[in-house]
Amino acid sequence: MHRPVLLLALPLALLAPAQAQSVLPGLRDEFKHELRHAGYLSFLSSLVDLGVDAEIEGGNLEVDIGGSGELSVAPLAVPIPLDFELTPDLPTLHGELVFGYVGAKLKFYASEDVPGLHTRVSADYHLFAADTGFGPSFGLPAGFKLQALAHGGLAYETNHGSYRGPGSRAVRLLAKKVLFDTDALIGAFGGSLALRHDGLELDPMTLRLVLRYDMRRYLVLDTGEFAPDAPSTSHWLSARAELSAPFATVRDATLGWIGGVGYRRFFADAEEVGFADYVVLLAGLSVDPPAVDGHEIPPLVLLGGVYVGEDVFGWTITFTARF
Repeated sequence: MHRPVLLLALPLALLAPAQAQSVLPGLRDEFKHELRHAGYLSFLSSLVDLGVDAEIEGGNLEVDIGGSGELSVAPLAVPIPLDFELTPDLPTLHGELVFGYVGAKLKFYASEDVPGLHTRVSADYHLFAADTGFGPSFGLPAGFKLQALAHGGLAYETNHGSYRGPGSRAVRLLAKKVLFDTDALIGAFGGSLALRHDGLELDPMTLRLVLRYDMRRYLVLDTGEFAPDAPSTSHWLSARAELSAPFATVRDATLGWIGGVGYRRFFADAEEVGFADYVVLLAGLSVDPPAVDGHEIPPLVLLGGVYVGEDVFGWTITFTARF
């Protein structure tokens, strides 16, 4: 069962309609205490992971969370790669700066099995995040690169819950300002290790490859409501391959096609968003403009794709400049 659904279902199962008003104050305090240790931060940090993901730049994911629950997640990220040549004797300093936003909607019945208290809960989440990583980029044979980055970031999360049904008053009194209608400032630190090739020539095609492992540790820095005691840790493994080739020239601009496939596997707390892995299938077009006054213009790429997994389905569309 999905984390917010489970957290709210347990205390409600102890209620009966006739005793709701007398029991709720004490139950609310107990629920608030249990929430500190129940791993709710794991769910929020999973949303942060999607918001600062340099591979998912925009799209929508529909997650099957079981039962009558529904979860929709819409991530949007703006990744900015940075490279600095220090000295000829030192590796290149590679950096990543990602600004992200995630909008999510969670719907579920909070107390389907409790007579007189069944309530349809709808929660909207809004999350704004930034992640930065810097570290050496080592040149390897055949044009491969090994990049080891240290990461740090911040995220601000806010949410709002609404309730419908005969038990809506009891559920609202229990969850408001505890599980829903809360906000939090979340800090993150961790690292990533990536093996990549930005252009392996297979005339007339070009192959781009990346294999990457990420780890983040999350903790609540400030909140007006609950404060989970236990930090959350996320791990995920990414693999992606893209083939591209030119097919036409228009006014000195080279047009090309792109096709690709990717895979993502989440571990530990990262699975709390509701799915463990997915495959993404990609297709798109590129435009390589001619130089202007001797200045190179980076290729412009439009990519679309679908995400398919055991508990998730979605789409993505991105428009980027590849430096």
